[in-house]
Amino acid sequence: MVEGEVKVRAATADDKQQIEEVSEHSWEGSDYVPRVLDSWLQNKDGELSVAELDGKIVGFSRLSVLCSGYGWLEGARVHPQWRRRGVAVALAKHHIERGREMGLKQLAMATGSKNVASQGVVLRLGFELAGSYSIYRAEPRQGQPPRVEPVKELPQGSGLIAAGWTFWPWNRELLEKWQRQGKMLGYGDAGMVLHRGYRSSRVHVSMLWGPESDVAVLLDYARCQPTEEVERISHMSADDKYKQQLLDAGFELRENKAVVYSLDLTG
Repeated sequence: MVEGEVKVRAATADDKQQIEEVSEHSWEGSDYVPRVLDSWLQNKDGELSVAELDGKIVGFSRLSVLCSGYGWLEGARVHPQWRRRGVAVALAKHHIERGREMGLKQLAMATGSKNVASQGVVLRLGFELAGSYSIYRAEPRQGQPPRVEPVKELPQGSGLIAAGWTFWPWNRELLEKWQRQGKMLGYGDAGMVLHRGYRSSRVHVSMLWGPESDVAVLLDYARCQPTEEVERISHMSADDKYKQQLLDAGFELRENKAVVYSLDLTG
């Protein structure tokens, strides 16, 4: 596919060095992409794509299939020198085409509420706002964690589940998988999902449910992760139902929110 002079294609192993060079300019050199790049280059359950200008890779992004019919866009990066040249739009259009070819029904992506450039790209292409999520972060603390138990019964619900910066549709197969992996923990009548993301040093509280007093114990458990392995714990919430419990547990509410956009591919 060509967007002006921008050419987009599937990445290959030979592209690794140029992809890493683009990645170096993101997140002040602490981008997570190099940690997962080898896996992405295998193109399992999706496609890592690169954008070229004059034969040089100037941007990339990945389309992954999280579950049946649902595609997720992530890791979009454009070299600062080549921004505002249609690179991000070309990558997004390519993934929309690939999503339809793969028979997907929906594409979705997330970004920060202050990232107006990223939002502008997807809005131009017909994406619609699917949700806005408050971000809470805390540092691990020393001390003996409270006793929690594996969750035996799965919660009921709908909408999207924030697993770090990836948002999954409510899917019982996904919850059952997390249950088998020991990520679903409970105390009293409350429960949570606790897992690690692309950076193993970062722990995510993906879901919370149940009475506020019982949730408070689970949040205390989340903060009592081994300090030598964990640098921070995060939670994203669409309704802020447990805002006070999060604040009391030492979580800080971030000014910048996560916003999720989705595109219906069936129309």
